[in-house]
Amino acid sequence: MPSQRRDSLPQGQLEAARNALDAAAQLKDPGRAGRLERRVVDAADQAMDSGDAFKTLLEGVNTLLHTLPSLVRALDAVAQIHPFLSVAVGAFKVVIELEVIRHDNDKKVNLLFLEMRNMMTALLQLDSVRTNHVGRDGLTISMRLEDLVAKTAKDIKDCANACDAYARKRLLVKVLKSHGWDEKLKEYIQLFNDRKAEFTFAISIHTGIGVDRANDKLDTLMSKADLILEFFQKTIPREQDTLAKVVRREGGAEVVLVRADVLQKLLVAEKQLELAALPSSNVASQGIGAALYPQAQIRSGPGIYYFSRAAENQRAEGRPPHLQRRGSYRPPPDDYYYDRGPGHRPPPTSHGNAYPTPYGPDSESGSIRRRERSRPHGASPARPHEYEPVVDEWAPQPSQMDVGRLMQDLADDPETAVRKNYVWFERKFALQQRNIIREMTRVVVYEGDRVINTVLEGPHEKILDGDIYRVWKDMRWRGLVKARHLVLALYDHYAQQIDIQRYTVTTRRGIVQPAFSERDLWTLDFLKLTQLHSLTEVFDMDASGFVTIQEVNDFTTRRPEGWSLPHWLAYWTVGWQASMTSYKHKIDALLARMQAFPSSVRARGPLVNDYLATVEPLVREMTSSFRQDLSSLPLLDHFQGYIEQEEARIREGLETVKYDLDALDTLALINGPWGIERNLFIILYLLLRRHYDVMRAAHKVIIHPAELPDAAAVITLVMDAVRYRVEHLKSVFYQRRLDPHRELEDYACGMFQWPPTRISYGYPMSVSPDAPGFDGIAEEFEVDDVDDKPPEVVLKYPPHFEEFYPESEDGFEGSDLSNPSENIKPLLGHWVVVRLQDTGSTIYRDISVFDFHPSPTDSNKAIAIPLLERPWLCTRVTLTGVFVGTNEDGRTMYDIVDTSNATFIPDVSCKLALDDDGTTLRGESELGPFGSPVHLVLKKNVSPETMMFYPAPAELRKNRPATLWRFAISVVLYDVRRRLFSWAYIKERRDRKRLLTSLLYARSRNGTLHPDDQEDEWRLLDFTTPADRHFYEYALVEPERFPWLLPWCESCGKLLRSSQPQDQGQVCERCRPRRYPIPLNPPRLRRKALRKGQCGTGCTIA
Repeated sequence: MPSQRRDSLPQGQLEAARNALDAAAQLKDPGRAGRLERRVVDAADQAMDSGDAFKTLLEGVNTLLHTLPSLVRALDAVAQIHPFLSVAVGAFKVVIELEVIRHDNDKKVNLLFLEMRNMMTALLQLDSVRTNHVGRDGLTISMRLEDLVAKTAKDIKDCANACDAYARKRLLVKVLKSHGWDEKLKEYIQLFNDRKAEFTFAISIHTGIGVDRANDKLDTLMSKADLILEFFQKTIPREQDTLAKVVRREGGAEVVLVRADVLQKLLVAEKQLELAALPSSNVASQGIGAALYPQAQIRSGPGIYYFSRAAENQRAEGRPPHLQRRGSYRPPPDDYYYDRGPGHRPPPTSHGNAYPTPYGPDSESGSIRRRERSRPHGASPARPHEYEPVVDEWAPQPSQMDVGRLMQDLADDPETAVRKNYVWFERKFALQQRNIIREMTRVVVYEGDRVINTVLEGPHEKILDGDIYRVWKDMRWRGLVKARHLVLALYDHYAQQIDIQRYTVTTRRGIVQPAFSERDLWTLDFLKLTQLHSLTEVFDMDASGFVTIQEVNDFTTRRPEGWSLPHWLAYWTVGWQASMTSYKHKIDALLARMQAFPSSVRARGPLVNDYLATVEPLVREMTSSFRQDLSSLPLLDHFQGYIEQEEARIREGLETVKYDLDALDTLALINGPWGIERNLFIILYLLLRRHYDVMRAAHKVIIHPAELPDAAAVITLVMDAVRYRVEHLKSVFYQRRLDPHRELEDYACGMFQWPPTRISYGYPMSVSPDAPGFDGIAEEFEVDDVDDKPPEVVLKYPPHFEEFYPESEDGFEGSDLSNPSENIKPLLGHWVVVRLQDTGSTIYRDISVFDFHPSPTDSNKAIAIPLLERPWLCTRVTLTGVFVGTNEDGRTMYDIVDTSNATFIPDVSCKLALDDDGTTLRGESELGPFGSPVHLVLKKNVSPETMMFYPAPAELRKNRPATLWRFAISVVLYDVRRRLFSWAYIKERRDRKRLLTSLLYARSRNGTLHPDDQEDEWRLLDFTTPADRHFYEYALVEPERFPWLLPWCESCGKLLRSSQPQDQGQVCERCRPRRYPIPLNPPRLRRKALRKGQCGTGCTIA
């Protein structure tokens, strides 16, 4: 049986894939390891001496895409013999679809995939090995390779994630961090090279022959690290090379980062180079989409529209800060940010009525339209190698926010960037994997489909559907035909069939078989000339005006199971418009219901207003011009199965990415093979429904401040995709010598007619709520307010922790490992940390509490999730501890990384040394907000009240015994007072709570405090536990629950401590004379003068 199975394999494909690289020669004596190693070195030296090394690598990179299809087919065939290979083969197929096709010819990345391909070719040797072949050591081939294949699948996925993270980095980051990224990418080349050696050795045990890798020139070259780095340097894109020359001329990356003028120049040059690198377009004046979207690759299959990296980077860079994605820099919300530094003001944020968009005509930072410089008539725009960046005095200069985003991007080393990107990449990987599986399992034989045996008679033999086959054959068309001709011929074919069926034409053999079944007779009413324009759009997906045989087969095979071709055509003539009409009314109903949320959600009413101010105009713009058809709504029952199927498919994709779209290609994977217009309203409805559920959850909990801005960014991303689609269609219509505006008026029922007009071929562009049938739709769509989903299911971020003074401040919910690493065990347990910063005149103190647990995924790491760390600024803080070795004193060192789910809070890393007692960790972090280092002292199994009195390092150095005595006495006295719980102690806590809460609230609203109040704020914060601060800062979020907050002076901002709570609008005694000056002649004296017959100026009245 195994031999029969192998005989049925496509041996020609196997041979072609195996010969994609130089065939490895067989080694008769595998034991001559020393001689083999010398041969490898000699071959490498010979290749480098001859100067062919670089040429060989470059040729392999340039031909990579051409060799992949045959290799994938061959690997599928081998995986049928050995099913355990499916894990690695499946991962390889997914990353090929995700990464190789979309990398804009990045030779660095393609070199990694070249070595990945080289590794996978080793598996082709298994085509001659039986399924359960047993080696000399008693192990079967599956037992020997199963673990190695699983590791390889993980390596492939990790490599693709690293390539995705690198590709998404902006141009300046790639230049300034080039050395780190080159080293990171080189690691994967070496890893795949070693993996191939392991595969070859394991397979040789079962084949009985060895493989002499010295004759594989590519293997030899890939083992040379210096050659790989040389290849990286020689193939650097010209845009990066141009910026790298500027950086070298200015003294290097370290010098550039501290010189503001050079940094501004580089930012301007980066923007100009990115725009110059975009493909030229004859409709560039129409907007950014005309230059960006033609980069999209269009092909049949899942995820038909692929956006270039340049398009995605330009879209992301043009986005305002609060709509940035993927952890980019975002300033803190001014309603919740405060800093304890004197004179500090929080960064300005945009809390206007709407978020600016990157394509708005009035957007300065968001405008990325290409500026065409003067050049001779007919000359082409400058290409990257001809482009020298110059500072355009008319171009908008980079703002401080642009510099902040760049520094935030540069803060992450390649390892951190790859780790952060994994969450987003894993979702895309799952989407692509799901699409591939769906395409592979979608084997449906439709009624009327033909079985293709030969194509010798003509191209029409490739057509699957019988009706279209007969039309194509009768018309004697070749490989493609005009879309309108195909639709008209198909209409004429069915018209003839209808006539035959109506008049019951007989033949010699009897009555002709009816062309339509009884269940399809209703479709005849919708196959009319006036409704055939929509069919040309779905047949001709690339809008080229022509239809190929592949497009015909794609269209007919995508119809639902059990549907005939007339049923499928009727859906696209009338059913799609009816379904989009119903979805439009559902969208309108959701937006109407959202209007009531700003006044009812907890603490986030302004964010709901901002969300609606951003989202509603965008949604109206995308839906208002659609030409509705209320008369066809009763026909929805005929198509409801497919409509629900499509909605379920898109919902599944959105749930896979947790309704958080990070990039345009993610949206393309969810949308599927059709253009965005075919599923736009379904996507909008599902997204808005999720955002509606988020707002409903905001009635119960206080949501993360970034929850709704991120939701608005998702809608904006959909709008960007629609804009790019419109610009792409415009460019195609321009090339076809058509008027794009008139074509768009009728394309997709006028969905892309911008700006929307009231007149379009006599059809109404909008429907009044009083129109017939509108009430029925409104009643049909009822938002489900009964089935309340738990907030943790709906929200992207965990909600704020609202339990005050909890029994445990530990938020770790995983299970501890039973065998953590010995180096990590001293770090486990309950810790209290005090952060001390000595400015010379004042010592600032900050206290935190956390519990370290063994990491569930890594025995060499410890994890802590404190619930009360940075309250109300973020909702999750994670501390990760890693053993890093010992210092010069022989003390154990740990690296503690502090991360949060707030993008405006940077990650903080510090190295701590463990004292000999095993209960104290000491160290320093980077410079604090006052320009001096922050000293950290961590004590194990102590109370936070104890660390409130811990002395500063300067005091300990001055007189350590006396300082420690004072520390011990202060702790004991405080503990005695706390235990006695006297009225004086209670009153002191009440007054301190009232004053500190009022000071924090005043700072959050005014941006700063009066100088007289700042010292009081710091003095009170120094003796505040994390639990106390968590409660005090709650007033910043819901101040209406704190009626005892003290007001402040409207003139100078000083807190009025003797006034009634919440009595705003008052002025302190010091500002009263300046704010309300005493008149020269008060009213009382003026009345007295009038009684004496004098006016207010002292003159006598006649």
